[in-house]
Amino acid sequence: MRKEEELSIVDDMRCPFCHQGNQCNNARVAQNTSKRANADVQTFSPEPINSPKPINAAANNQQQLKTQNTLDCWCFVASIPQALIDLVPANSQHKQCICQRCVNAFSHDPCAFKRKYCC
Repeated sequence: MRKEEELSIVDDMRCPFCHQGNQCNNARVAQNTSKRANADVQTFSPEPINSPKPINAAANNQQQLKTQNTLDCWCFVASIPQALIDLVPANSQHKQCICQRCVNAFSHDPCAFKRKYCC
């Protein structure tokens, strides 16, 4: 594997805003798959996320979805504001997952979030 590919895989597991681990189960599986292309893929459970203000699916008029696949990530059952998705830098779009901390921070105060991460 080329060094650029390795860096890309590591970046996929970091939030495009805060650059912290995004707890993305799908990125972990992708990383595992690329390291062992011919081996059986092991799946990982997302680590618990300690957040002072968890996402409330009911408050977002969303039905709580049951994951059908162990590869699903927490973000498949959460409502991510489109305005936050639109802020993802072009070079990170469709490549990196936004972490739950940033979703919570943006939902709490979009202006403060933009000042911190988008200037």
